[in-house]
Amino acid sequence: MSKRKGRILSNRCCIFLSFILLATALCAEELWQYEDVESKKSQLMQLRVGADFTKSFEHNLELALSEEVRMDMLPFHTNTVFDRSFTTLSLSYEPIKYLKLDVGYMLKIIGCQDTTQSRWNSHWADVNEYIRHRAFVSVVAQYKYLQWKFAFRERLLCDMRTDSVNPIETNNYDLILRHRLFIDYTVRHKPVKIYTWLELSHTLNAPFLSRKHQNDVLYRMDDSGQWHKNIGYQFIDQIRFCVGTKYRLNKRNTLNFFYRMDWGYSRKAKVQGDYTTLKELEKNHNSTNAEVTLKETTTIQHAIGIAYQFGW
Repeated sequence: MSKRKGRILSNRCCIFLSFILLATALCAEELWQYEDVESKKSQLMQLRVGADFTKSFEHNLELALSEEVRMDMLPFHTNTVFDRSFTTLSLSYEPIKYLKLDVGYMLKIIGCQDTTQSRWNSHWADVNEYIRHRAFVSVVAQYKYLQWKFAFRERLLCDMRTDSVNPIETNNYDLILRHRLFIDYTVRHKPVKIYTWLELSHTLNAPFLSRKHQNDVLYRMDDSGQWHKNIGYQFIDQIRFCVGTKYRLNKRNTLNFFYRMDWGYSRKAKVQGDYTTLKELEKNHNSTNAEVTLKETTTIQHAIGIAYQFGW
């Protein structure tokens, strides 16, 4: 493929992915529709430490193994607390220099935010309470110009829970689509690379019970009197920004220093009463114990981190 055709293909991919990003923002407008709901806001400061190992093969294949540990820290917490860790295995393939495909699996270990002794012990006693699984597939359009590199990534995630949940309130698996714009600059004659990226993600199958009347009771009943989950109201759940510097120690070893700010939003229906099916909720919808209220949480996380990278 000629350079000119490759550039045309890369430009078309970037334009197409940009339209997807714009459509995503428009479809998330339902996020602002509900005003009189129970809201919670918080800020966190985190320290993140990681290590990445990559192995290149013939035919433009690359295998990567990475580990990251996140810890909550001052000034928003009284002490440093383990938040979670991610272990990721991925395989990438570059059919042409303007396009990269990626597939992978992530094992997540979730820490216990409740520091009471009984809750802490019960959390770590049951493996289903702290283990989560994630599978993902990505498509990256990329272009290099002199010391600059531009990339746009589309990633589809599937998060799978192992704990017991109320199916009215929470999915056993969540589908999320993420869009990331990435720019880096390699300093001429220096082992230094400066980079930044901006990422937006939104839900694809978030469960939601829509409003029936004015008292923040959220449910949906069709003309035949049947209750349903409404999965048509999706929303932006994260906006993430990162800036960092990579310092190459030698051909195989690199240190990565970065700062990240993550804005996160979540909302879920909270069922009052021991109802796990919509039929049970339908039979008791006139009872005060059968109300379903909307709870939303907004979180801002500031993170500083360091990662060691080894490639061969």
